[in-house]
Amino acid sequence: MKNYYCTSMIKAAIVLTISSFLSCSRSPSQITPPSAFFKFTADLSLYQWNGVPGDGNTCFLCGSDITKMNGYYVLRSSDPRNYGNVILLKIPAITLSETVYTLTTINSTTSPNANHHINIGQALPQGSPFPSSLFAADTEPGDYATITITSIHDGIYADGTFTARMTLAPYGPTANKLDITGGEFRNVKIL
Repeated sequence: MKNYYCTSMIKAAIVLTISSFLSCSRSPSQITPPSAFFKFTADLSLYQWNGVPGDGNTCFLCGSDITKMNGYYVLRSSDPRNYGNVILLKIPAITLSETVYTLTTINSTTSPNANHHINIGQALPQGSPFPSSLFAADTEPGDYATITITSIHDGIYADGTFTARMTLAPYGPTANKLDITGGEFRNVKIL
């Protein structure tokens, strides 16, 4: 009887110990997300916007994310200190995978219909037709963005690179171009 009692107590102690360790594990909501890294060069200036990945529930326009839309994704990043500084690049994909995506403009379009946009800088003098010192979109044939997803990790974060060419405002076939180079992102949350 003593042996049975000791064996039962040992088994109960083991079960309680294991269950207490399991109950101490962190739930996914308690795990701090990795900090996003996002940089690129445009108009000879380096832009680097780091911080917590964007979260549509707390700050729709802050930080960086890849958002699934109806039939495509959008890689978006904004300066966490000034969400008016923003870059948006359309990824032509129904599902996201580790590959290269390129979307090139074939026909002229207007800015609201463009696939890719960038807005950087302070407001111009009152009455100026464009609200920033750097505003461009893929409005003319040959404008493009190439996004390479190099890895998807933890099922919800992406790393990669990008380049783009857009037409500066005011738009038109003779408008100046903006080349975006050296684009790199890490730990960008996929929403």
